[in-house]
Amino acid sequence: MSGILPCKGCQRNFCQDHMIEHRQELEGDFQRVLSDRDLLYQQICSEISSTDPQAFDYITKWERKTIEKINMIADQARRQVRDVLDEKRLKVKQKYDQLSAELRQRKESSHFFEQDIERLSKTLEQVKLDYEHKDTTNTVTVKARTIDFDDILHITLNATTHVQQNQLFIGGTLLDDKEHQSKLNEFHGTPHQQWELIYKATRDGFAASNFHRRCDGKAIFDTLIHWVTRLTRLLEARVVKLETLKFTFYHEGLVSAN
Repeated sequence: MSGILPCKGCQRNFCQDHMIEHRQELEGDFQRVLSDRDLLYQQICSEISSTDPQAFDYITKWERKTIEKINMIADQARRQVRDVLDEKRLKVKQKYDQLSAELRQRKESSHFFEQDIERLSKTLEQVKLDYEHKDTTNTVTVKARTIDFDDILHITLNATTHVQQNQLFIGGTLLDDKEHQSKLNEFHGTPHQQWELIYKATRDGFAASNFHRRCDGKAIFDTLIHWVTRLTRLLEARVVKLETLKFTFYHEGLVSAN
């Protein structure tokens, strides 16, 4: 039939004027998808540098303790190397002290004879030889077990389940302040009442038909006037700001939290 145009998407037929309106609606729906895509991009970019303070704090503490432990082990190893290198020198010093003590004693008592002088002379020569050869000891070799630093820290991403039982306004982002949410429920009369977002103009469309499609048959119309009164009181009490009261409605119907 001339003048009737079919839509391959919804399988409906339109006249030329209505087809233009239908295409405009489709353009609006498509634009809303693009807008939601852009919002998602903003959220992803805003959270790309988000951090987990607990994880970073753990890494910092591990780093500090590991460095302290390595420094302590290194200092201990240095002392051991010095002790090994000084071992022969200390032995020479010990023999020297013993010889000096005997020489001092015999001089003070004048108790020495030819045999004593000869023996003391040989002992002194031996101490000299020991001292001259004290630096000919083998070099010190230090070995350490290889530490696989690439396999020390294991980092895994733990999925966090967001339990909706503690959320009062599910699906919405306007009332993200817990104090404001509690205050709204206080005016409603049910402190732990949960709400589900059923209509949002930027998501579902600004047309009246979109509003009715999402909200018809819901309990929202029974409490709309009630909520207008409540929100007016909130504005007067400066509990919420006017710009937070956007064209968004919640449907009461989820199980209240205990």
